[in-house]
Amino acid sequence: MKTSIKLCFMAFLAMTISCKEIDTTKFTEPQPAGMSNLQAIPAKYHGLFSEQGDSLEILVNSRLVLQTYHGDAKIHKNDLSDKESIVDDTLYNRSTGYKMPVVTIGDSLQVHISYTDTIFDIKTDILRKSQGSLFLNRHHADSSWSVRRATLKGEDLEISRVSDEQKSDAYKHLQQVHRDSSSGRYQASRKQFKKFVKNGGFGNTRVFQRVASRV
Repeated sequence: MKTSIKLCFMAFLAMTISCKEIDTTKFTEPQPAGMSNLQAIPAKYHGLFSEQGDSLEILVNSRLVLQTYHGDAKIHKNDLSDKESIVDDTLYNRSTGYKMPVVTIGDSLQVHISYTDTIFDIKTDILRKSQGSLFLNRHHADSSWSVRRATLKGEDLEISRVSDEQKSDAYKHLQQVHRDSSSGRYQASRKQFKKFVKNGGFGNTRVFQRVASRV
C-alpha cells in the first residue's frame, strides 16, 4: 500500500499539473532578437512575491525564477499505512522518519503541501531586457524558445505569458514557420517582436506583490 504521505503528494501534484500554465507559442530564437544577453537577473527584481490569496509564490534571485504552488490535500484515515500514526496533529512515518502537520476533519486528514517549479534558470536559459521589461527565454528540446515577460511596477511583479493565438491580433506581426496540433513556432525580427508586444502579445498576466526583498 502507498503511504498516505505519497497519496497526498500525488493528489496535490495532479492538481498543480492540471492548473499549470503551458506556453504553446514558441519562437525560433530568443527574443527580442539580436539583443545582448544579461548575465544575471537585476537586483531590483530579487525577492519573494505572492499572488493574492497566497496560493502561488514567485521567488527571484540573481539566477533563478521559481514558482511555488501551495494547496491542501485530503486523505481518509483508513489510507494510513501500518508504519504511520497521528500524534499531536502530526503525521509520522516510522519507517522514513518523515513528519507532516495535519488537521483532523471527521474521518479525514487535511495536509498542506507545496510544490516548486523552475520557470527560469539563467544557466540554461536566456535573459534579455527591452522597454523596461525582462524577457525570460526558456529553451526546449526541439530547439525552440518559449518567452515570458517580467515587469516590475513599484512593489508588484507582473509575469506575462504570450496571448492565445485565437484571442490576439498581435500574431499578424509574426511569421509562422511551423505548426502542429499542439503548438505554433514563430520567427520575429526585433522590430516585429516590438510590434507584437505593443499590440498585446503578452496578454496573459498574473500580478504578484513583494512580501520580502531578500531571500
